[in-house]
Amino acid sequence: MKSSHMRRSGTLLGGASLLALLVAAPAAAQDEGVAEVSQIDNPAIDQVTVYGTKFFTVPLDSSTTTKSSLPLIDTPATVTVIDRELIDVQAATDLQEVLRNASGLNQAGNNFGIGDFLQSRGLPVSFAYDGLYGGANLGPENYAPTRSLTNVERVEVLQGANATVYGQGSAGGIINLIEKKPQFEAGYSIEGRAGSYDNYGVVVDATGPLNDKLAYRLVGAILREDGYRDLSNDRNEIYGSLRAKFSEDNVVTFSAAYIDDEVQVDSIGYPVRIFNAASTTPSGLSAGEVTAANLPNDPAASQQLTPDQIEQLAASLSPEDGLEPFDLNGASLISPLSRPNDGEELRLKLRWELSPLPGLTVTPSTQFRTYSSNYVRQTGAFNYVYWERSGIVNQPPRAPLVVDGVLYPFAARRQEYRRFNVEETSWDNFIDVQYEKTLFGMDSETLLTAYYQDITIDVDRASLYDPDNSRSADNPIPYILDIRNPNFPDGSFEDYDFFVSTNFEKDLKTVGVGVQNVTYIAPWLIARAGVGWNEITQDFDSGPTELNPGQDPVDQTGSGVVFNLGLTVKPVEWAAVFVGYGEGRTSFSFAGTLNGVSDRPDSESTNFEVGLKVQDPDGRFSGGITYFETARTNLRYNNPEFEDNPSDPNFNIDVPEFFFDGEDSTDGWQIDLNATLLEGLFVNGNLTIQDARNRQNPNSSTFNVKQKGVPDVFASAFVAYEPPITIAGGTVRFNLGYEYQDERTVDSSAFGLPDAVLPEQGVWDAGAEYVHESWSASIRVENLGDTLAYDRALFLGGQPT
Repeated sequence: MKSSHMRRSGTLLGGASLLALLVAAPAAAQDEGVAEVSQIDNPAIDQVTVYGTKFFTVPLDSSTTTKSSLPLIDTPATVTVIDRELIDVQAATDLQEVLRNASGLNQAGNNFGIGDFLQSRGLPVSFAYDGLYGGANLGPENYAPTRSLTNVERVEVLQGANATVYGQGSAGGIINLIEKKPQFEAGYSIEGRAGSYDNYGVVVDATGPLNDKLAYRLVGAILREDGYRDLSNDRNEIYGSLRAKFSEDNVVTFSAAYIDDEVQVDSIGYPVRIFNAASTTPSGLSAGEVTAANLPNDPAASQQLTPDQIEQLAASLSPEDGLEPFDLNGASLISPLSRPNDGEELRLKLRWELSPLPGLTVTPSTQFRTYSSNYVRQTGAFNYVYWERSGIVNQPPRAPLVVDGVLYPFAARRQEYRRFNVEETSWDNFIDVQYEKTLFGMDSETLLTAYYQDITIDVDRASLYDPDNSRSADNPIPYILDIRNPNFPDGSFEDYDFFVSTNFEKDLKTVGVGVQNVTYIAPWLIARAGVGWNEITQDFDSGPTELNPGQDPVDQTGSGVVFNLGLTVKPVEWAAVFVGYGEGRTSFSFAGTLNGVSDRPDSESTNFEVGLKVQDPDGRFSGGITYFETARTNLRYNNPEFEDNPSDPNFNIDVPEFFFDGEDSTDGWQIDLNATLLEGLFVNGNLTIQDARNRQNPNSSTFNVKQKGVPDVFASAFVAYEPPITIAGGTVRFNLGYEYQDERTVDSSAFGLPDAVLPEQGVWDAGAEYVHESWSASIRVENLGDTLAYDRALFLGGQPT
C-alpha cells in the first residue's frame, strides 16, 4: 500500500500468519509489502473474480463518454478503463495507485503532496462517482480527499472537455469511479491485510437479494498504516446500497457512503538548497566548483559573514545543491506541530432508471455530499545558501541564518505553518434522457442532459511564522537550525502567535443543458457531436482577516457554449482511426476568490486529439496511439503600467490593467496496450511523451517555461503470469511492474532556483497470489532496490516535510 511521497527500500514487517498461506514471496528488499487474504463465498459477485485459464479479459466498452455502454474502439475520444480484475491483481488501494494503467495521467506537480491532485495532459481533472460530483481539487493549498478503491468496481478516465455531459468540469478531463452495485445473487468476501510500517486492515463485502424485487450491498473497511517517514493513514469506510428492480425497465438504486480518514499531510518533501550559480564570483560556478573565494560578502547586504563563516558555508555545499533535492537519508520531517488531516465525507445518492418506451431511457439522479477537512501543515521554510535577489546577495531574511554570531548553513527560515478548516457541501441534480433509433438506415443514440449543481465551500485558514515574519513577532515558532536533525517547536499551533489569513464562504452554482448524438453513419463510420450551454455563478460571503482587512471578494456570473465533435473511421473490425475536438468551461478557480476584477471570465478548456485504436472483439487485447493538444485559457496576467503623460502624443492611457488570454497548454503523444499475449500471460503498458508549458504572462520571465512537476516522459509496464498448473486445488500467479518518470522541473527563478529538477527515476514492484476455489492470498512488495522515489514534485526549494 503506497502512502509515502518518497520511498526507500525497507523490510517487510508483520502479517506472519497471512504470509504463511503464500505459495511464494519475493525475498528482495522492499519499501513496503501488503499481504491479503480473501474469503469468497460465491465467486460470481462483482468485486471478486476467480480466474479461469484465460486469466484476463480486457475491457471493451465504457459508460463515461455517453453515459451508456459504447465500445471503446468506436469512441472518438481517449478513454481508459481500469477494471476490478486489474485493481485486485495490482493490490491497489487508492486512486493514485491505479494511475500506472492510464497514459497521460500523473500526479500534479506543484501540489504539496496533499490528497488527489491529479493532472491529465498537464491540466487538472474532475472526479465523479457514477457520473456525479466526487469532490474537486480545492486548490494547491487546500486538502482534497484521497479516494479509496474499497467500493469501486472500475475506474474510467475520459480526457478532454466534457461539460456537455457532466456540467462544470476541469480542463484535463474526468475520472469517473464506478461504484459496486447490489446483486441478486448472494455472495460475500472478507479480505485481511498486513504489511510493513504497521500496515493492517480488513475489508468486508456482502451482497444478495432481500426478496425477488430488492437487493442490498454492504461494504466496510478499517485500514491502518503508520507509513514511511511517519506519513500515517487511518481510514474507516462504510458503504450501503439498495437496488429495487420493479421490472427490467424500472430500477431505483439508493446508496450511502461514509468515510472518516486521518491522513498525515506531506507538504513539500526533501528541500532543494537555495544555491544560485549565477550569483557566484565568477558567475555560473556550480556548487561543486565553488570555494570560499567565490562566495564574497555583498557590501550592500546588512548581514556580513566572517571569513571563517564563509569557509563554513562553502564547505557545506555538495554538487547537487541548487539542482536536485538534498538527501536527508530518510529522516522524518513531520513536525509534531502539524496535525493529520481529519477528513469526513458523507454521500447520499439516488438514481432512477426508467424505460417508458422502446429505445427510450430516462435517468434522474441526485446526490447530496458533505466533506470536511481540518489539519495543520508545514510549508514555506527555506534553506538559503547563496543567492542574489533584487540586486543584493544574501540579504536577510533570504540569507544563511546567523544567530548570536553562529552560522547555521543548513538552517530553514521563513517557515510557515497553516491551519485549515474547510467545509464543503454540494447538491448534484441531473436528468439524462437517452433515445436509441434507426433513421435512414443509420443507428444512432441521442443523450439529452440537464443539470443543476450547487456547491458551498467554507474556508478558514490561519498562519503562523518564525521570527522572519513580523505578523508572528510576539510569539513566533523557532527557526529550524539544521534540516538534517530538525529542532521542531513544542506544543500546538494555537500556542503560538497565529493570525487569520483567509476566511470566506463561496457558493458556486452551475446550471446547464447539453445534447450529444452518436450516429453509425455506416458500419465503418461513427460520428459524435455534442453542444451545451452552462452558467456559472460565484457568490461570496467574506469574513474578517488580518491579512487583507476590508478586502471582500467579488461575485461573478458568466455563461457560454461548450461543445465536442468527433469522428471514427473503422475500416476493419479490430482497428479504427479517430479525431476529436472539444471546448469546455469551468470557474476560474474552484476554491479561490476574485479581488477587484468583477468581469474576469471563466476558464475555458480546449482539446484536440487524433489517434489509432486496435481492439480484439474477444477481449484479448486493446491499445492505441494518440496525438493531443490541450489548453486551459482565459488566465489573467497584469499589463505593465503606463504613466499618464499628455505632453507625449504617443502616450496611451486606454491599455487595460489586465489581460485574460494567457494559457497553460500541453501537446504530446500517448500509447496504451493491454493484451493477453499467451495463455495466462497478461501485459499492460503505457507511455506519455508531452511538452507542458506555462504561457500565462508574456510580460514575465517565466513565460513559456515548462510546467512545474510535469514530466516530459512517463511510462509504466505491468506483466502478470498464471502458469498452467494447479497446486492443492488452486492456481498461482506472479506479477512484475515498472514505473518510469523523466526528470521534472521544480525550479523557480523567483527563489533563485532556475535549474532545479527532480532527477529521472524508475521503480520496480512485484507480487504473487494464490487463488483457491473459495479463498485467495497475495503479497505485494514495492520499490525493489534502493531507490529514493519521488511520487510528486517538490514546491520551490522549500522545507520541511
